Amino acid sequence: IDIKYEKKSGKEQKNEIVEFVEKIKKEGVLSYVVKGDISKKEINIKDLPSNISKINNGIKWKNYGVAEENIRKAMVGQYIFDNFDCYTDGSEGECLNYEIEYILKGKSSDKENLNEVIDEIIVIREGFNLIYLLGDSEKRGQAYTMATTITGFTGMPVVIRLTQMLIMVAWAYAESLIDVKELLDGKRVSIVKTSDEWNLSLMGVKNLESKKDKKQNSRGMSYEDYIRVLLFSQNKALQIYRILDVIELNISKKYNNKFKVQDCIVNVNIKTEYKIDRLFTEIAFVKDIV
Repeated sequence: IDIKYEKKSGKEQKNEIVEFVEKIKKEGVLSYVVKGDISKKEINIKDLPSNISKINNGIKWKNYGVAEENIRKAMVGQYIFDNFDCYTDGSEGECLNYEIEYILKGKSSDKENLNEVIDEIIVIREGFNLIYLLGDSEKRGQAYTMATTITGFTGMPVVIRLTQMLIMVAWAYAESLIDVKELLDGKRVSIVKTSDEWNLSLMGVKNLESKKDKKQNSRGMSYEDYIRVLLFSQNKALQIYRILDVIELNISKKYNNKFKVQDCIVNVNIKTEYKIDRLFTEIAFVKDIV
């Protein structure tokens, strides 16, 4: 077999897909996924219950077992949704508009809390989108063709394959931005997509141009569903204290600016001694029992 080991000539090209995604990560994703204005509300978190308590210093939390704990987490999560607002509610809160996002992230502004929650959902969506891409031979082929165009001059298959994977990861991330944009717009997104549900072509990544004729999804998860998942996995003690934070903020703003949750928590130890006069214990057979 005659094999010619000749280095291919060519010129390196920019990986525009990867560079575009890196630019988004550097600039922040909010401007790409949020329609309209973002709340500018801020609070002082210094003296709130979650910051003045010793959450990480041995708080004892009674564990009722796996099944009971899961029920309790679900019930606390429902309590949160029944009493507090998130981004998609579009409500004006007393001190914060995105109260549930605060319970999750504990930052001093609505913008910071929303941004961190969105970043976390993007990470979840990126994983599932990459799983889809790895299973779609046509899209894998498109990524490989682009990788060959970019790095084929090296003549090194390993470099081409690595570039292909980078392109697919960037593609999955960009698709996740469209997913989150739809979630924030009140729509649903399937956990693992089908070909019809996929938004971005490879060339559409650079402009985040999604399909215009894509069918509306009625079976996927909503933004609130992702929030419930994040609440379910959150540290229980921290979650309760963050709930107290919001309660304190709202009561102090609406009713009494001096209100503090810590003033409402009282621990009392009672020791009681008592004496009962005998009534029947002088009777012989009762006396023997006593």
